Amino acid sequence: MMRKICATRTLLGALCVVGVLACYTVVQRAREAYFWMSRGKNSKFGKLAEPIVIPLRRVGVLKHARPDTYFYVGDVRIGDPPQSFDIIFNTANSKLWVPHVDCKSVACVEHRRYSPAASKTAIDADKFGRPRNPGSQFVDDPRKRMGITVTYNETDLGAGLTSLVYMRDRVCLGTDARTEICVDQGFMAAVSQEDQPFRDTPADGIMGLSFNDNTSDVPFSSFFRRVLEDSENVEPHFSMFFGQEAGELRLGGHDESVFEGPLKWLLRAADWQGDFWHFNVRQVLLGSTVVDDCSRGCRVMVASGQSRIGTPHHVYDRLIGLFEATKKAGGDCSSAPLRFEIDKNQAMEFGPKEYVSSEVECMPHVAPIGLEQVWGNTYFFGRIALQHYYMAFDWKHERIGYAPLSQHAMDRTKLKQQTDAGDDNRESSS
Repeated sequence: MMRKICATRTLLGALCVVGVLACYTVVQRAREAYFWMSRGKNSKFGKLAEPIVIPLRRVGVLKHARPDTYFYVGDVRIGDPPQSFDIIFNTANSKLWVPHVDCKSVACVEHRRYSPAASKTAIDADKFGRPRNPGSQFVDDPRKRMGITVTYNETDLGAGLTSLVYMRDRVCLGTDARTEICVDQGFMAAVSQEDQPFRDTPADGIMGLSFNDNTSDVPFSSFFRRVLEDSENVEPHFSMFFGQEAGELRLGGHDESVFEGPLKWLLRAADWQGDFWHFNVRQVLLGSTVVDDCSRGCRVMVASGQSRIGTPHHVYDRLIGLFEATKKAGGDCSSAPLRFEIDKNQAMEFGPKEYVSSEVECMPHVAPIGLEQVWGNTYFFGRIALQHYYMAFDWKHERIGYAPLSQHAMDRTKLKQQTDAGDDNRESSS
């Protein structure tokens, strides 16, 4: 009898502990939700009622890369009051990261750095986005921050190590108060960076646009995924294109006025990792010469944060060899189109003016990918592709749309660049 009573008391005690912990968790989550929502201010916090257009501008590399290497950046604001950063929006990356004010590496110091202490809404976080020091914004010792060290591989600029800590703060996009959209966002802040590739990078950081990072239920999921999932009356798409001097990122649909004909939709390749926007191709040709028969399979990954077309090493060597042979024979090295054949009826093709550099003699805008080719041959489409094709990314149906850019798109980005330059001149003279 006594054993039964003791066992019952033990069980009741355990249930009480579980109940207290459950109540504590619910209360904590409610407090955190109120804490972040109360800081939405006048911005649309986490919900999109209409498409938002993010202007992008072309920037060159800072120091050592090829002179024909360019990227496109837009403005992202973090914290309250907001701290502004020039950010590359990359469809081949899922996270947001910027340099931390505590980073003393030369690569960090040469860029704008994020200061958590200057933001009323910042917290040191763990990898799940939870406060690292519950009840306080920050840990009492920087060594208690949670973080990781990763190798960042940039096709155009090289690879290098960076150490990052987990943060959480208010992250906003939009050109004015009417269009601003904000999210309580987990992100990474770099506390150290190697010179390569980070000193050459013309942006302060990166915001990922990839399809899925398998963390959609925590603050570290993609900014765009979280906004689109919570929004109403907008298509679950984002889209982008690059002009010669400027570009646009549209969140919530696509703009039919800047491309020719209907979008052609390609299903996202589903038999690889689940993070990326990529599609299958059946062969790659330079003119009539097959440079990759795709016997092992070929996929193109849309990587908007890259400048050149990325290719496997053996394909890169073959392309360069074909160009060098043509050059030595006295021919026109820019005469053959580069063609990615999707099926018998469609292909994405780049003419000589699109993929051959006018700044580096007879050199194609291609670069070898520092990526192990496990799942067949992988190619990257970056700036070169987005200067020729309008591309849309559909989360709901897991597909990628493309269509040739219209002259209107080119005219609009030129006008936008001229207007921005005029504004800058007026500010500098005032």
